[in-house]
Amino acid sequence: MYTRICLIASAALAVCSGAALAADSRPYLGYSGAHWDKDYQILSGHCDRAAIGAVFDGAGGSVLGARAERRENRAAATVIGASMDQLVGRKVGTELDAGDRACIGHTLEIGKAGKHVAWDNLASGVHYQVTPEDARTDIAGLCRRFKVVAVGATGKSKRHGTACEKSPGLWQLTRL
Repeated sequence: MYTRICLIASAALAVCSGAALAADSRPYLGYSGAHWDKDYQILSGHCDRAAIGAVFDGAGGSVLGARAERRENRAAATVIGASMDQLVGRKVGTELDAGDRACIGHTLEIGKAGKHVAWDNLASGVHYQVTPEDARTDIAGLCRRFKVVAVGATGKSKRHGTACEKSPGLWQLTRL
């Protein structure tokens, strides 16, 4: 009798799980609650910068207009903020492009606290490593602190920042 009840319960659970999966079959759940089709290797500790950059414009330029405000037109999370380029610092001598911002944003969105995510920007010659902390809620909403290390031909920069969710998958830099 016990075995039969367990089998029935297991079958019901499988049906319920299948129904939930059918409702949103995208496998990667972000901190913001958004579901994503791809992790761009974030969970393995590497950001596939070529693939994530191609999602935005194919050439690594900017996508910070109206499309960035609407989740339905993004295949990856991103981070915005006028002071984002200050994260890299003058020692490295470059600015973040859309691919770098997407790697940081997607790391904030689905990255595990304390786990480094690294990538290279071949165009600028800069190697990045971002380490997100646990998410927390404050007056600005859902926020994550993170550390970014950037190493380029002219130097190395280590900075801490905080980004808060502006909308699902869109993280706004709030503090350096």
